[in-house]
Amino acid sequence: MLKRVYLIAMVAMIGAVISVNGQKDAEVVVKLAEQATVCETDLKVEFLAVVEDSRCPEGVDCIHAGNATVRVKVTSKLGEPQIFTFNTMRSDETFEFERYEFSLIALDPYPKEGVEMKKEDYTARIRAAKKPE
Repeated sequence: MLKRVYLIAMVAMIGAVISVNGQKDAEVVVKLAEQATVCETDLKVEFLAVVEDSRCPEGVDCIHAGNATVRVKVTSKLGEPQIFTFNTMRSDETFEFERYEFSLIALDPYPKEGVEMKKEDYTARIRAAKKPE
């Protein structure tokens, strides 16, 4: 688990992009207040804000799993930037921008009982799936 968290943090720090499923899908890992480029495109994803994070912390028994809401901005050279809001409770939530469909894969780190969440530690994993032409 610690290796996974460390790897995600390293990738996010350099704004790296990981290709998934060949050329059609890309996974962007981006830290809060930073941006990353979608692999082999001019699309940029900027992680603007964690609007709320009420997810039930690990080690706590909750009635409800909770939700985190994040805001991202997607830009390209061609058009106006668009701002999207994602919720962790809606795994099927997608938004379209220039022939790509964006979805939130995960918001890390996941809250833990007794551990204070710092805004600068957040990373969002966003999938950019190219739509068929």
